[in-house]
Amino acid sequence: MHLLLSLLVKHLDHKNVVQQPEILLDIVTVTTSLAEHAKVEPSVALLGAVGDIMKHWRKTIPCSLDDSKLGASVVKNNNNFHELIDKCLVQLANKVLNYCPSSKIILIIFIYSFGGDSFLWL
Repeated sequence: MHLLLSLLVKHLDHKNVVQQPEILLDIVTVTTSLAEHAKVEPSVALLGAVGDIMKHWRKTIPCSLDDSKLGASVVKNNNNFHELIDKCLVQLANKVLNYCPSSKIILIIFIYSFGGDSFLWL
């Protein structure tokens, strides 16, 4: 299951998927629901998925800050994508944190290395 999660997150970077916002939203929704039902066990694929979701989370921040020049539908899609990415990141991080409480420190360092300094849920 963790490998499937990782592959779904990697699929968000595909050139055909990036051009279709509805498919992006669907992939993140499916990834979030799979992450909710995934087993809590150590996995390199799961850590990779967290890193890749962090990358997408970072990409959504500039879009949400400067949306005055964009159309209403683009702003709506960007906000939905940002919200879904947040939910997915929380679910994936919870799987990592539930396995080993000391991994919280590693995850915090990992998140700060990507520039994510506003995670109040940790």
